[in-house]
Amino acid sequence: MKRYLFLAAVVILPFLSFAQHRKTMVLDVGVPYVPMDGKSLFGFRLNLEVAVRQHWLSGIQFNIANGKAANVYGYPVTNGLFSYAEIGWVNEFRLISKKAIRVHFVLNNFYTMLALNDGDHIKTSAGVKQQRSVPQRIATNSYYSLQPGVNIMFPVFEWAGPFAEIKYRFLFGGSDFGNHKYFEGVMISAGFRIDF
Repeated sequence: MKRYLFLAAVVILPFLSFAQHRKTMVLDVGVPYVPMDGKSLFGFRLNLEVAVRQHWLSGIQFNIANGKAANVYGYPVTNGLFSYAEIGWVNEFRLISKKAIRVHFVLNNFYTMLALNDGDHIKTSAGVKQQRSVPQRIATNSYYSLQPGVNIMFPVFEWAGPFAEIKYRFLFGGSDFGNHKYFEGVMISAGFRIDF
C-alpha cells in the first residue's frame, strides 16, 4: 500500500503547482535507443510535463523498448529477448531558450523493469477481443533509475519541433539475472515535441 501511495504522490505532486504559474504544457512522442549489454533496443516514448516555475518543467514519462539479448545469463534459453519498460517523474530545467534552439537539463527518476524472455517458447494469452502470442518470461529485474541528461529542441514553429535527448542511466537495486552494471549506460531519444 505504501508503494502505491508513494507512486501516486510522485505522479500528482508536480501538477499541484501548475495553476500558480504560467500555463505551459509539453507533450513529446519519440523513439528511444537503449544500448544494453552489447545489444540495441528500440521502442516508444511518451512524455507529458507542465510548467512548475518559469524555467522548470515537471511531469511523467513512459518508455518501452524491446530487442535481442546478447547473453542469457545462465538460463537454458536459445533465443533470448529483452523487454524494457520504465515509468517515472521527469524534471527539465531550461538552460537556453532561443528562436532556433531550446536546451534543457533533464533529471529523471524512474521505476525500471527489464525482463529476459525466451523467444522460442511462445505463450498465448486471451485478450478481450483476440488472443495474442507473447514470449515466455524467464526472469525480471526491477530497479530505481536516476537519469541525468540534456534535451535539445529545434523549433520549427514557436510551439513545436523535433527534439533529441541523451541521458545516462544509473540503476539501483537487485537483479534476478546479470548485474545491474550490465544494464546501465547511455540512452538516446528522438522525436517531436509540442508546447501548449
